[in-house]
Amino acid sequence: MRWCNLLAGVVVIAVAGCTVWAQEPIVKNPSFEEGDAGPTGWVLSEEPGTWEAVGHTGSRCVSVGGEESAEANSWRQDNIPVLPSTVYRFSFFARTAAETTGGCIVSGPDFCNNDTNVDQEWAQRSRVFITKPGRQSMSMRFGQWHKSGKVFFDDVTVRPTLAVHRTVGGLTLGEGEKTEGAAYAFAAPLAAEGSNYSRPLVDFTAAFNTNRWVFGPGNYVTYRHEIAGAQQTRASVSVRVGYYASGHCIVEASADGEEFVQIGRIGATETADCEVPAALLPAEAIYIRLRSPGEVEPREDSHPGSFQVGGYEYSAQLGQAVPDLVGSTRYLDIQQRDPRVVVAIDDLGSLMPGKGNVAKLRLRNTSDESVTVIASLGLAPYSMGKPGAPVEFSRNVTIPAGAEAPVSIAYVVEGAGDYKAALAVATGDETLFATTTGFTVPSLYASGYGYPVASDDSCDLWWCEGTYKVSRERPPVIAEGNGVQPIRIAAARNEFEPAQLVLRPKAAIKSLTAQASDLVGPGKAKIDAENLDLCYVWYHHVQRATDQAGRPRSRAEPTALAHGQGAEGVVSRSVQGHHLPPGRRVVPRGARPTACVELHAPGCPQC
Repeated sequence: MRWCNLLAGVVVIAVAGCTVWAQEPIVKNPSFEEGDAGPTGWVLSEEPGTWEAVGHTGSRCVSVGGEESAEANSWRQDNIPVLPSTVYRFSFFARTAAETTGGCIVSGPDFCNNDTNVDQEWAQRSRVFITKPGRQSMSMRFGQWHKSGKVFFDDVTVRPTLAVHRTVGGLTLGEGEKTEGAAYAFAAPLAAEGSNYSRPLVDFTAAFNTNRWVFGPGNYVTYRHEIAGAQQTRASVSVRVGYYASGHCIVEASADGEEFVQIGRIGATETADCEVPAALLPAEAIYIRLRSPGEVEPREDSHPGSFQVGGYEYSAQLGQAVPDLVGSTRYLDIQQRDPRVVVAIDDLGSLMPGKGNVAKLRLRNTSDESVTVIASLGLAPYSMGKPGAPVEFSRNVTIPAGAEAPVSIAYVVEGAGDYKAALAVATGDETLFATTTGFTVPSLYASGYGYPVASDDSCDLWWCEGTYKVSRERPPVIAEGNGVQPIRIAAARNEFEPAQLVLRPKAAIKSLTAQASDLVGPGKAKIDAENLDLCYVWYHHVQRATDQAGRPRSRAEPTALAHGQGAEGVVSRSVQGHHLPPGRRVVPRGARPTACVELHAPGCPQC
């Protein structure tokens, strides 16, 4: 199995070839403007379909469907030149007519379809994919399946794309991978932006459709699982077949990628859990191959195959603990590249709020003269399809002739929402390398709220209302001058109102205790301390986010009462919930009783 060496070189291949790609579109006539009787370079699979005299841009586009819609039809372009085993992004704009209903839009390469939908307004859709090993051309199609009415398409693009994985402490993990202590897990992100691509993938012949592998006789998919510097002592695989018509899904394992042993066989719509044999362990790497036996069969377009795999998970126990890390993969679309400076991107950081975000690059000067460049990362909020003012972070570096120089760009992400990131290398007014990517900061990581209480060299203390979920990555609210604001709570009779007091220590805390005094106001108005609940807020790890508000990260939930109790093992920060229970005492209207919450820990401020 030698294809994994090609995959490891995907970034180098894509960078080396993008000078040509940046000058000429990979897809011919991408906006359908050229042609006589029809759009040059495009063929309609079957009627109905029209070369329209309107467009998203320009004056032309194409459409498929009609009042008597065919079961499936599309506009197709063949013999599109690509590099094998290389990551690309395709994108297009589409809209439907007012009367269009049902079905879905089909789009993308012939071996990696993506089903999607749009409404009557032009909308952009895009997906990342990796080309098949050994394949130097492909077909692209844009059409419909079981729709009644028209679908319009315009402005098709295919760009080489860099897949950059998260790297922390020498450990690199991509989307779907994570480590915790001495455990490793991977859940193939088949429904994610990368579709058929993931870091552990090493070889495949199976087709892909939206969120699942499609197998016919003779097709296979091979993953390679390796955690740098750690031996795997025990491993297992879970494979889910979501569609079954015939044949068997053979699950095989190998320690070298050459000799495989069967560990499972699936012949129905079901999930199979398979153990990697002890004879193959311990091992630095384990290969898992999913295979359909028999000869490769010719298939008509959109054939559902013999069976489809919609879920693949791998887990392993390691011989030693490794850094805890939730992997991610960022896809950077190449806009421009000059061969005088070769750029390798080792890490982009988390692209999330919090400290320690650094983009790490290596720049190699291939010319005969020393060159001074500016490496920059620009971050711009993106709302309603329009970018806001970018914030740029940059570093200057001089690279001797024929030498390589590392560059680290520290940056800060503030606030939730959609962003566009632009990574560039320039000398003077000349851009040598440029890539772009989009990313989203979920609302869990919003940072535009909170009030400062106290800050010194040991701790930052701030508070916020009880409606917020305070993430561990949330930067502290720092007091400027005398701008501290005590906790303010307002509630009517028979109501209770919470607030959160957030402590961010700057060094490890071994223990923490919290104690509240009585709430005392004018005219002997008082709420006894026993009627105030102080609750520690612990962080529970979310394995899988269920909405756009979160991510697979720690999430705050109030738990045990904290009156005078110590919170052992607090190493970086803790959140304290201050809750007033309902209806325990009547306070005169207009009275504003005050209390003091004391926090006791080595080196932390008190209030």
